[in-house]
Amino acid sequence: MSFTEYFFSTFFQHYKLYQFVSCDPQEKLTVEVTYPVDVPESPLPFMEGKSVPVWEYEQKIKAINANAEAIARTKKTDKSEDLQETMRNALEQSENHTV
Repeated sequence: MSFTEYFFSTFFQHYKLYQFVSCDPQEKLTVEVTYPVDVPESPLPFMEGKSVPVWEYEQKIKAINANAEAIARTKKTDKSEDLQETMRNALEQSENHTV
């Protein structure tokens, strides 16, 4: 196969396609996407920062305090429920004695 045969069998076979792609104005496709960017807080200066063991210790203390507060709230709720039950029983007994 000579160069001219190869040229005519490949290039001219798709000549109209080449013309269309390279000569006709194409529609521009622009896609705009906006993404929210979360900016991290600026870190503390090294002099004000804490070492990892100190931070972990403080986190454990916070967890213990939160647990203690939850237990205290539960006890307080239990005491108020017990008090209400005692008052109901006292009212029932007083009504039974008066009747």
